[in-house]
Amino acid sequence: MTSLPAIGRLSIPFRSFATVAVVVLVVAGALVPTAAGSLGGDDAALDGRSDPGVTAPHDREIGLPVNPGVVTGVDPAVSAAANSTNRTERHRNPESYEADGDTAALADWFEADLTARLETGANWLREGEYDLANESIGEDFLSQYAAYVDVADELDRNGTAELFERTRNEQAALTALLEDYEETETAYDEAMADGETDLARERARELEEIATQINESRETLSTQYDDLEESGAGNFSETREAVESTAEDIRSTHTEITREAFEATALSVRARNSDISFTEPLRAGGRLVSETGAPVADEAIGLEVGNRSLRTTTDSRGRFSFTYRPVSIPASAENVTVTYVPDPSSRYLDSRTTVPVSITQETATIDELTSNTSSVAFADPTSVSADVSIDGDPVDGLPLNVTIEGTDVGAGETENGSLDTAISVPATIPPGERELGVAVPTEDPAVVASATTTVTVESTAPTLAIDTERRDDDLLVNGSLAVDTVGVGGQEVTVAVDGERVATATTAADGSFGTAVAIPSTAGDHQVTVSMDGAGTNLETVEATETVVVSAEQSSQGPSVGVFVAIGGAVVLLVLAGTGWWRWRRSRGDSTASHSESTPDPSITVRAVSGQLLSQAADALEAHRPDDAVRTAYTAVRSQLDAGVDTRAGLTHWEFFRAYETPDETETERLATLTAAYERATFDPSPVEPAVARETLTYADELCDSDAAAESTAPTDESTGSSDDGRIDEE
Repeated sequence: MTSLPAIGRLSIPFRSFATVAVVVLVVAGALVPTAAGSLGGDDAALDGRSDPGVTAPHDREIGLPVNPGVVTGVDPAVSAAANSTNRTERHRNPESYEADGDTAALADWFEADLTARLETGANWLREGEYDLANESIGEDFLSQYAAYVDVADELDRNGTAELFERTRNEQAALTALLEDYEETETAYDEAMADGETDLARERARELEEIATQINESRETLSTQYDDLEESGAGNFSETREAVESTAEDIRSTHTEITREAFEATALSVRARNSDISFTEPLRAGGRLVSETGAPVADEAIGLEVGNRSLRTTTDSRGRFSFTYRPVSIPASAENVTVTYVPDPSSRYLDSRTTVPVSITQETATIDELTSNTSSVAFADPTSVSADVSIDGDPVDGLPLNVTIEGTDVGAGETENGSLDTAISVPATIPPGERELGVAVPTEDPAVVASATTTVTVESTAPTLAIDTERRDDDLLVNGSLAVDTVGVGGQEVTVAVDGERVATATTAADGSFGTAVAIPSTAGDHQVTVSMDGAGTNLETVEATETVVVSAEQSSQGPSVGVFVAIGGAVVLLVLAGTGWWRWRRSRGDSTASHSESTPDPSITVRAVSGQLLSQAADALEAHRPDDAVRTAYTAVRSQLDAGVDTRAGLTHWEFFRAYETPDETETERLATLTAAYERATFDPSPVEPAVARETLTYADELCDSDAAAESTAPTDESTGSSDDGRIDEE
């Protein structure tokens, strides 16, 4: 997709020339068998837009969309930290890497950038600036992450990439919880000020729940920060400290609210019998008092005994009694926990105690296990019902799993001794008479139960829809496998061209699939057939065919065109690289002083990184990830055009569009189209169409080319005066 830019002013030492020569020859050799018509990608040596090894003398000049120090709403302390040594060794300043096409250097930069953004967000959390905290890990973070994923995939850093995604999502969840806590705290304060005590207590209980979730999120993030540090992604000590400090503030605040709104309680329970079972339930009495010893008198109260919820009433002295039948609690349990659960508007806090017990396991009877239809099939709405009892007493609250031939198809819990739950038949169960079973899923429960019957699984005729589309020398074959409107996932489909099998693909969870095959080399009509073999499933075999017309002109292009272009381009690059090396040696002479004082051209670096990103965008599109392709293409253009915007920090995509000034109406229209596509790829749940993504990548490439051309023609200090500066003059 990418075109070769003007080599321009390059300084190439001998070892770089040797490296370039080898890489160029490798690229040319690789292109011969594949007949690729482009020199873009990671191996495109000397392509100033795609070589990640062309580095900048400063982090800002690396050319990536947003420097960690100019992230939206950045805390200046984080900006400084992003460029300090407070990170793993491999996160060095990009200028410390040599121009050797080191993709790892680009991945390291991305990891340092994502790490800095997470730290920025954590610092804004500590300040209570939730909007800025969200922006720090918002769309710019996602754009950088999308570009990083492709690089990480090449380096087997997928685990680190997944960690970044999970950590970002958890930090976003923590941000939402903190914001929710603040809003609920405001509502609590207002209710207290208005004398609405019951409402205030309800808000205070909501705060208790949110505070618990905040603490859980803090613990999760702490583990994730540790994991990222162990992976070498960066130093998260400041980020961790900011989150811990924020959580501690919440704990302190919540302690004060709890003391203000509630009164503690003490619960005592004494069992009348300790050997219990479903048929010999626990019979116990207890007493509930406040922290001052006053009885919680004449109130209906809620109790959680084991994993069951009960209701009872206290007398004037706070005494109560209850009966508990063990059902799903482990039979090996030696104690049963009893918890007082106050109503939302109650002034009392919960309290708990334990009762020693010895549980005898019992077996329940399952009667009338049936499905609501005489037969079942994939995607058909079906339910299973049964009655569960012990010695005629219905068993309530017993969890049961439903299976067909040992495959889980549903789950439910008995209510008043009855089970009625929906099931979903997967495609993997073959048709015929099959065993339908229900059983308790947990090990060693107080009540066990299981039963089986038979059910007829019917075969179903799915629909297979396909669509073909030409892309360069490949034919993209996309489609979907479904029954009615339900996609069939996990099924292998075979692609054949003129009866010859050429590829396979596996359907995603929604039934979609996609793959690429070579375009037939001969002119005429060709039959592309996609088939799904239903053997071993309850789906019937199905196939779909589409005719592809290859014109004489298309068939005559063949691989030789790409081969000659690749070889010719390689020769030109070698000549130019050799000339650059010769002129570098000539200007350098016997002294090394001028070399040590030279500074890399930032514009070359910007084009190098944007080219690398465009290559990743093309790869994403080829892998049928149009959203990732559009986001990465936008990132490439943003990095290329950033220098043309006066106010660079904190601009959203449309703010950047409005701030970017150019007299070229075509360029403005293309940037608008690209920005709109980026917005859709980032925020719209529906995916971008492949055709739109291709157009977006074309515009992105042209925008980067036009900006590079403008830079190359602009007068600079280096382009005036003596040309004997260790660079190749533009001629």
